[in-house]
Amino acid sequence: MGKKRNDYIDIVKGITIVLVVIGHCIQFGSGKAYFLEGGYFSNPVFKFIYSFHMPLFMLVSGYLFYYSINRDVWTIIKSKFIGIILPLISWHTLYQFICIINGDHISFRVFFLSYFHTLWFLRALFYSCLLILFINRLFKDNIIAYVIIFVAMLFIPDHRLPAIFVFTIPYFYLGYLFNKTNGIHFINMQPITKKNFASFTISFIFVLLLLFFKDNYYAYLTKTCLFNRDYTLYFMLFVDTYRYFTALLGCICILIVLWRLHLLVNGFFISKTIIFFSKISLCIYIINHYLNETILLELPINSLNYGHIIVETTSILLLAWAIYHILNANRVLRLLFLGGRGQ
Repeated sequence: MGKKRNDYIDIVKGITIVLVVIGHCIQFGSGKAYFLEGGYFSNPVFKFIYSFHMPLFMLVSGYLFYYSINRDVWTIIKSKFIGIILPLISWHTLYQFICIINGDHISFRVFFLSYFHTLWFLRALFYSCLLILFINRLFKDNIIAYVIIFVAMLFIPDHRLPAIFVFTIPYFYLGYLFNKTNGIHFINMQPITKKNFASFTISFIFVLLLLFFKDNYYAYLTKTCLFNRDYTLYFMLFVDTYRYFTALLGCICILIVLWRLHLLVNGFFISKTIIFFSKISLCIYIINHYLNETILLELPINSLNYGHIIVETTSILLLAWAIYHILNANRVLRLLFLGGRGQ
């Protein structure tokens, strides 16, 4: 990995955003009854995807954020605000006005507060950038400072700090640290036999952990705070450790698989398609988010069907592709809805 984004990073992001869409289609696109019953939590494909997909996104984001860390503080904040928060505000404002036009009654208070509850990943990504920047400037990236802050987050009540943010931010730091310490150089120095043995061991443990992964291990259900009124301290210590470790091993496994895939398909059409998905990942994520409960959940479907999932996923990717090109053609729209990203 050089000092700029390369095809491998884009393939990782591209595959991950496709997995995000597939996971959402399983959850929301299999019928309202299936959604309300929470049947998706036990689905093996959903379980596999949700064990690592957002931590992996954070890992890659942290890796890339390292390239910005030596810039001026306000330049970094401005760049991240325009690239992350401005699209969030623009898309959500558009969505709320559409709801109002359709006859929904939204008070000003609800209208305003909803910006702090929508598109959680974008908010978590922005907060992660600010936190890493804060620790870098005040504590010179002292690992002890990171550990203290991350452990402290596990004691903050879940209604005060979103559990999914607490769950994903350590991976942002790990990606940042991996780049900072030139971890890829260390890995490349290892003999191939050691690499293969490590890959097999990590993959075996990850699969084993997935086999015993229960519904109440999801951060969405049990949250992350150690002092949880619904679970004991010992259970929360166990489940936090279990899912953090599972996600980390899952990320490593996928990175290994995608590296080998990258070497095989680099330059082919499939590789270029995945790379393009990476470049429009923001648009895909947002479009998918707003389609979940407005369209997918209302489809006349009564059960999980993988044929439906493939059609839904493909439709969302194509729609995002079309919308991206419309927005990218106009400088103002590109800034407001894509954060200035474009080709």
